[in-house]
Amino acid sequence: MRKIKDFIISHRDLMLFICVVFMIFLRFVFCGFSYAYQGDDYIQYHNYPSSQSYIKLIKQEGLFSSRPLAIILDLYIFAPFWDNMILAVLLISVLYGASAILFYKVFRRFFGTGMFFVVFYSLLPLCFEGTYWISASSRIVSGLFFTAVSLFALVKFADGGCAALAALFVIFQLLSFAVYEQIFILSFLICIIFAVIFALQKNKRAYITLASLSNAAIYFVFTLVFGSDGALSKRIDIVSPFTKYFWSTQLEYASRQIGAAFIKGGTLTLVKGFYRGIKLIFSEKNLKLTKLYTKIFRKEFSVPYRSHSSVRCAFVFDKTLRKYSFRNRDKTRFHGFDRTYAGNSTRRRIYFYREYMVFIARDGSEYGRCLVAL
Repeated sequence: MRKIKDFIISHRDLMLFICVVFMIFLRFVFCGFSYAYQGDDYIQYHNYPSSQSYIKLIKQEGLFSSRPLAIILDLYIFAPFWDNMILAVLLISVLYGASAILFYKVFRRFFGTGMFFVVFYSLLPLCFEGTYWISASSRIVSGLFFTAVSLFALVKFADGGCAALAALFVIFQLLSFAVYEQIFILSFLICIIFAVIFALQKNKRAYITLASLSNAAIYFVFTLVFGSDGALSKRIDIVSPFTKYFWSTQLEYASRQIGAAFIKGGTLTLVKGFYRGIKLIFSEKNLKLTKLYTKIFRKEFSVPYRSHSSVRCAFVFDKTLRKYSFRNRDKTRFHGFDRTYAGNSTRRRIYFYREYMVFIARDGSEYGRCLVAL
C-alpha cells in the first residue's frame, strides 16, 4: 500500500487527469453505454464516408472553404467509429480532460487558478451539447485540445525550452485555426495575451508569438484557394461593420442568437436546472431511497449497525430518479470493485448494482446521505 500511495503522490497530474476524464465520460454514459445520433451525425459520419472519392467529395461540397481540418478528422478519425460512436465520445472525453489539465497548469502559474476551474470547465451543464454531440465536439473539443497543447508548448519554450517546443506551438496553433472559427479566435487571443505577458517580463522568446500572424495567413490563403468552389463554399462570409447591412440585419440576427443561447438558454440551464437538481437531491423520496440503500448495504456486507456513525456518507447515482423497489428484483450481491487507501482509519468502496452506483465511505465518524442526480 505504501508503494501505491507513493505512486499516486508522484503522479498527481496523471491521477487528476484520470479523475477528470472519468467525471466527463460518466455524464455521457449515465443512461447507458450508447450514443444518441443526431442530425449532422448521419451526414458527416455515414453519408460522407460512403463517397467513393474523398477528394471529389471535398471539392464538390466545398468542404475546405472553412474548417478544413474538421472534415479530415470526420473522415479519418471519427467516421470509423460509426457503429460504436460511444467510443468516439470516450476519445472526446480524453481530449477534453487533457485540455482541462493543460489549461489548468498554465493558468495556475500565471493567474493563480484553482481546482474550481477544472470542475467548472469540465462539467458546466451549458457545455454539454458542444462536448457530447460528435458533430460539434469533434470541432470544439478537438480545437480546445490543440489550443491547450499550443499554449502549453509556448509557455515551456518561453521558459527556456528547446526549439522543438516552438515547432510544437506553431503546428498545434495552426491546427486549432483550421478546425473551428470560434477556436481560431480563442487561440489567437490567448496568444496575444501571453505575448503581452512575456513582453512585460522582458522575455526575449516572446517573438515566437508572431507565428500567429503567419498561421492566420496560411489558413486564409488555404481556404481561399482550395475552398472557393462547391455547395458550401459560401457557408461563411465576413460582414464589415462599416456597411448598412451589418447594422440593419446582421447585428440584430447575431444579437438574437446570442440572447437565445446565452441569456435564455443559460438561465434555464444554470439557474432553473440547478434549482430543480437541488429539489431532486433533497426530496423526501430520494432521502428515503438512500436510507433503503443503507439498510441493504448493512445486510449485504455485514456492516455493524451500532449507530448511524458506522457510515459516513453514501452517494447514490439513480438513473431513473424514481423510488426503487427490490421486491421483484434478483437480490444478487452487488458487483463492482474495492479500493482501500493507505491508512488505518479510512476505507472507501464503490459498488455497482445494475444501473445504480453507490459510493460508501466509512471511517467511524458522523453519518450523512445524499442522492446525486447527474
